[in-house]
Amino acid sequence: MAVFQASTGEAFFGFPKAYYIGCSLDLMGRQDAATAEWRQALKQVETALGAQPDEVHNLILKAVLLAHLGDRDGADRALAFARQFPSEEPGMQGYFATATLTLLGRKAEAVAEAKACWPRSTARSKAAGATLNFPWPGGRS
Repeated sequence: MAVFQASTGEAFFGFPKAYYIGCSLDLMGRQDAATAEWRQALKQVETALGAQPDEVHNLILKAVLLAHLGDRDGADRALAFARQFPSEEPGMQGYFATATLTLLGRKAEAVAEAKACWPRSTARSKAAGATLNFPWPGGRS
């Protein structure tokens, strides 16, 4: 978490730092603090979407943030909307779609998403397997 807090700017590798900080706090069992960070990240994503509403990177991140925040219907709608647009980074889109589906408890769909995005022989498919097998904090697995 210190890496994200120490980095300059509001983003880290193209994502709001608040997203990563929220994930870190969630792993530490600090759910209220994680929720506050995810809300901040969602505000940043929605601001970016206001300027560019069809940007897949932010659309898919909105879906995973809503899933983290417990808004199942909103996450579902955001994910369905994001899937209507082509992505320059299908692997990244697939990763966050997999994470969103996992957070929503739809593991069979998450596995299918991961298999569709990453061939079995790639390192990314192994990362997807780790994502799906990871015991999400707070019983959201």
